[in-house]
Amino acid sequence: HFDAPEASERDFLYFGAVSYRCRVYLNGEFIAEHEGGFTPFQVEVTGKLKEKDNFLCIEVSNRRTPDAIPAMNFDWWNYGGITRDVMLVSVPETYIKDYKVQLDKNEADRINAYVRMSGAVPEGSAVTLNIPELNVSKTLALDKDGFGELSFRVKKLQRWSPESPKLYDVSLTYAPAGGSGAGDAVSEQIGFRNINVDGTRI
Repeated sequence: HFDAPEASERDFLYFGAVSYRCRVYLNGEFIAEHEGGFTPFQVEVTGKLKEKDNFLCIEVSNRRTPDAIPAMNFDWWNYGGITRDVMLVSVPETYIKDYKVQLDKNEADRINAYVRMSGAVPEGSAVTLNIPELNVSKTLALDKDGFGELSFRVKKLQRWSPESPKLYDVSLTYAPAGGSGAGDAVSEQIGFRNINVDGTRI
């Protein structure tokens, strides 16, 4: 049972991990199902929340089946249950849906980035990418569908390694053109490293 905060433009229930199969019910209504105990998933619940006393019910099964992994004859205990956090996430109408900031596969000093918004955006909208420690502040221009990409070089990048697990603060901030609608922002700590395959060697 939970109360919902003041209504936002869009609301999602986010599940970090539920092992292994589950069906999700909100206030007596079936709203989602998911298979896979180690992958997060989310379901939009905009307009389905009450201000007070929402009831969330999750039916979970860890039963093995012949067409799933682990197979029926593996010596493996198939753990079951809600194994990571469940959160109520509120976002603007148009939000940063997906992004990637990573080293180029071939050039050791080049970072490639892309961002994808949840839908169409006004012409001239952009996302700003900031990595303060590397003195990076770049603008990703968005097309009408809300997608933008960029490639740029950096200096004095310290690569992540088990011996020196360096992480950089990275943020992306969306600003709709002309101030139409709310913006959005995400931030994360990212370690940069190149991984290559040469024959059978990684």
